Amino acid sequence: TQVYAPTYSSKNVRFGGENNGGTNCLRAYIGMHADTLKGTLNVLSKLSFAGSNRKFITNDNLVLKSDSAMTASVDNIEVDVNTGAAVSGNTITGKVSVERYISGAKKAWRLLSSPTVHLVQTIQQSWMEGGSSNSNPNPGYGIQTTTNLGVTVAGARTLGFDTLYNNTGGSNIKTYNSQNDTWTSLPTTLDFFQRGQAYMTFIRGDRSVTKYNQATKPTRIREKDSLNMGDFTLSNLGTFGGQFISIGNPYASAISLTNISKTNLDSTYYLWDPKLGPNSEYGGFQTVSVVNGNVTVTPGGGSYSAGNKNVESGQGFFVRTTTGIGSITFKESNKVDGSYLVT
Repeated sequence: TQVYAPTYSSKNVRFGGENNGGTNCLRAYIGMHADTLKGTLNVLSKLSFAGSNRKFITNDNLVLKSDSAMTASVDNIEVDVNTGAAVSGNTITGKVSVERYISGAKKAWRLLSSPTVHLVQTIQQSWMEGGSSNSNPNPGYGIQTTTNLGVTVAGARTLGFDTLYNNTGGSNIKTYNSQNDTWTSLPTTLDFFQRGQAYMTFIRGDRSVTKYNQATKPTRIREKDSLNMGDFTLSNLGTFGGQFISIGNPYASAISLTNISKTNLDSTYYLWDPKLGPNSEYGGFQTVSVVNGNVTVTPGGGSYSAGNKNVESGQGFFVRTTTGIGSITFKESNKVDGSYLVT
């Protein structure tokens, strides 16, 4: 079956027929054994499956949109959206463009991830929109990148960054080193993201915001690649008890922390909230404790004042090892409906 982009931007669309016209749909249901996108499809809320052995071939035309109101997601592929029954064999083949909206309310750090296999686009091609040297090819998308590596501006740009901030805090994308409890500057944007990694990223706006004293703007970051689907395991986390481990949500969906399968990892998680504190500050950690399936968030407020207790699509978190080397396995059943703006 050739699936055309649906006509309506605010209707639920059940695939299986040919709908010619526009490119947006609120929710999409994959119900045929083999559906193929023939044109761009922007999913605004959620993509789900009905039945087993459904094969959705994107032809690289699927976009999971994100804005200030909602972020699109891929539902649990192991549950029938109509009946709630367990199903199997459902797949999405081809590249998917996954967006994450970033508020322009304040400049702040964000602990971010991307839910793809990271084999197609480099960081420069994705989060920088292919831009370089402060160029802004797609207004409203992407971020500026800075580094304290490279010695000169020209040297920084050979590493794929926009410019040089020659001090210890100069890099605006960092990864956490659990072995020595430090943040490490991203060495280059000309390489792929690492699967399961979270990236602490300082964002002032889209790529038009090139100076520290410019007004902030909202933006969207995105990456186009195949999605992580099914079980996703990270092993060899840490080497001894008490180490903090930085992890990225692997799915294009919010996930609950209540039933995560893990070994030698605590049941207390730490989520960076850019909305925590006044505008003069750059965010802070929320502590999410899971006890007997009950979740509490401390101190609360900020991005977690409206009942949110989840890890959003495109968000990272920290967890601590208990007695030794840890591992964690995410399952499709960890996915939850809805989305909150935590970036």
